[in-house]
Amino acid sequence: MERLLDEIEGTFREASVLPVGGRKAVVDRADLLSLLEELRAELPGEVDGASLVDEECRAMITAAREEARRILEEARQEARERALETKLYRDVLRRAEDSVRAARGYAREVAGQADAYRDRVMGQLEEWFADSVDAASGARRELQMPVLQRSSRRFGMESWRRANSA
Repeated sequence: MERLLDEIEGTFREASVLPVGGRKAVVDRADLLSLLEELRAELPGEVDGASLVDEECRAMITAAREEARRILEEARQEARERALETKLYRDVLRRAEDSVRAARGYAREVAGQADAYRDRVMGQLEEWFADSVDAASGARRELQMPVLQRSSRRFGMESWRRANSA
């Protein structure tokens, strides 16, 4: 195609210029038409070739974009992984571990205090129940006495009888 264009250009350059206007020339019509026919015959092949080049370029651009996306995703993933290794992350992790340790220590302390409270309350209940059992036993013994002996005992009469019967 380049050769045909060069030949057409050469035909115009070699053409005789008309004396009337310096811009007009006489060319061999048959030669020019023959060159144009050859050019037309080659043009579809050139256009098809250009279309193939265009398609190949588009495919290359698409592949390059996909590769760029993949590279970016890998870079992001690597950045996330490296972030785990940073000093800031290690500091945060250490603080979190310290907080967990402190919380566990506090939980042990509270559990110890709860155990002490439970023991104190249970001891008080045991004393109360023991006092209640003693009072119930005393009441039972008193109820087993004859009625007069109970009444006098209750009103302090027994000591009066002893004092008067002597």
